[in-house]
Amino acid sequence: MKKLKKLLKDEPMTGLEKAVWWAEYVIRHKGTRHLRSPTVDIPWYQYFLLDVVVVILLTILLTVVLLIRLLKLYQE
Repeated sequence: MKKLKKLLKDEPMTGLEKAVWWAEYVIRHKGTRHLRSPTVDIPWYQYFLLDVVVVILLTILLTVVLLIRLLKLYQE
């Protein structure tokens, strides 16, 4: 347990030093536009994977409809 505590406490900077470093980083590079996530710019339906869900549901629906029609043809 002491080894785990020692591992967790072993950090190169304190929280305040990290905050200062990141503030200076933002100032040096005139913003952090390059650190933005690419998901910020995608449409909402892609973010929630609705386009994928629609394709999967349509595939399932088409398969079911085709199976029903084939079964009806086979029964006749």
